[in-house]
Amino acid sequence: MWLFEACSGLGFDERTTDDCLRANWLKEAPFNFQRSFVQGLADSDGYVDLNKDEVGIIVDPNEFLIADILHRLKMRFRSTIVKTQATVMLGVKEEYALPIFNPRVRTHKFELTKKLSEARRFQGPWPNWLRSEVDRLVVLGRPTNGIIITIPNNRGVAIRSQHLRRLNDTKILVNRIGAEGGKLRNVFRAPFESAIWPTPCCA
Repeated sequence: MWLFEACSGLGFDERTTDDCLRANWLKEAPFNFQRSFVQGLADSDGYVDLNKDEVGIIVDPNEFLIADILHRLKMRFRSTIVKTQATVMLGVKEEYALPIFNPRVRTHKFELTKKLSEARRFQGPWPNWLRSEVDRLVVLGRPTNGIIITIPNNRGVAIRSQHLRRLNDTKILVNRIGAEGGKLRNVFRAPFESAIWPTPCCA
């Protein structure tokens, strides 16, 4: 209990969920200590936002303390509110440069940001092989997040959710009576060329 009070500055009846840390000593701590503190916070309350190619860390109710430490670590970030909670957002490449997720623990979040930060990003229309690969995954019914994770794993290329614009008729199963013998025939129609419209990729 003494260690909790000395490090966090909180009293016996206070909780980290609701009460701000009174730990100004962190601001003067060595670089490696500050980095480890942020890594512990990210491994616990951080996540990878595949829709925005960013890493988010829930910092409520300690947004001012965490922002101060991130500034001291020379990290670029933006503050926002996600589902009523104060959150800081960092670009995947910016995150991995520190890194925000602990490389010793190597959680799935660390591995995912590692692959995304090292992946290539195309400026302009996609090459045909990438379009075909994404089209194939769409036709197989893979969810958007699954596709975004699979492509870097298989191809070493990063894509974002806004690059996946599906048409309602991407995958249509039509039951049609065949002309020959009056047999019921299933026709699978997948308009690959129109299913995915590549847009310029933002690095």
